[in-house]
This record gives sequence, C-alpha cells and structure tokens, in this order.
Amino acid sequence: MTVTQTATNETVGTQSNGNKWNGKPLSLTIIGTNQGTSMDGIDIARIHWTQEHPEAPLKMEILNHGDVEFDGALKGAPYHFAQT
Repeated sequence: MTVTQTATNETVGTQSNGNKWNGKPLSLTIIGTNQGTSMDGIDIARIHWTQEHPEAPLKMEILNHGDVEFDGALKGAPYHFAQT
C-alpha cells in the first residue's frame, strides 16, 4: 500500500489492488441476530470491528451477546411462516 500526505494534511493511500483509501481507520459497530433451526429464540450480538488500514489485520471485539427465548404463541410461529 502506498500512503501520502496531502496539502491539507490528510492521509490518503492506494491499496495493492488499486483501490483508494481515505486514510481513516475502520471503526464499525454492528448488531447481528440469528435464529437457529430450533426456532425457539433469537441470538443477538453487538460487535466492534476495527482495522488500522486496508491491508492490516481485521480485529473483532464482542461487546455484548445474549439470547431472547420465544414463549407461548411465538414459539413455533416462525416455523409456521416458513412452511407456508
């Protein structure tokens, strides 16, 4: 990767694949959900992704995680909708 300073003191770069990079490190927080095949609840995770530059290792930190169980009428409802 080639990195240069602009006249306005910004860091810009070109990755080895030719794509431009704006010089800002990646900092992205994502909330993900998953419902498994048992369809008895939802798993939830909040994850923070960071990367210093496009060719640096991508790092992941799990901030929170848990699950919400379906109860009563909700349990099995997703299965019913998937079958119709």
